[in-house]
Amino acid sequence: MVCFTAYHGTGEKCAIAIEKQQQFTFVALRKDHWLGKGAYFFREDKEQATLWALYKVRNNLTFRRQKPTIIKVILQLDEVHFLNLDTRDGLHYLRDFLEYLKNQENLKIDGIVSEEEDKTIADKVRSYVLSLLPDDIWLIQRTFVVDSVFDRDELLAIMGIRLHGVQICLRNNNAIKPESIKIINKQKRYKARTFENIEI
Repeated sequence: MVCFTAYHGTGEKCAIAIEKQQQFTFVALRKDHWLGKGAYFFREDKEQATLWALYKVRNNLTFRRQKPTIIKVILQLDEVHFLNLDTRDGLHYLRDFLEYLKNQENLKIDGIVSEEEDKTIADKVRSYVLSLLPDDIWLIQRTFVVDSVFDRDELLAIMGIRLHGVQICLRNNNAIKPESIKIINKQKRYKARTFENIEI
């Protein structure tokens, strides 16, 4: 059994509807879908979901003039329905699936994008291929490097530490623990910590 907390950032009206229905609606494949068609979350990272909600409200006409809102959800499912692309087992599964696609005469992966779009080929191919996965895959996880203010931090740079975001793509509402979808009304911002009594 896999169980963890995830956060979804959106506009307030959409968040209220999701909380009321206790499920997500899966829309057509979009440019900001990195892991195929589905509803997207950040695993155990409220602040990243908050930043995404702010971006969404500022840049998407559908959410304009809405309050950025965060939804907290508990995802709980049997491992057989979870494709974790941060593990060797998950990558073996994906590699076998790619071989299967390659052997299908009437399905071709090449030629999806033009050469002018070269820098986004990986994102588009990944999203397209993962959308073709069998329906028994309810949840996909992959960790990506995230551009952030931490990139300019000299102390972190010396140690080679960058921010990584664990993204989750929900493909089936059965992966949601019943009645676990909740709007988080008040966001706690980062508070600096003090370190005392440490001997160096």
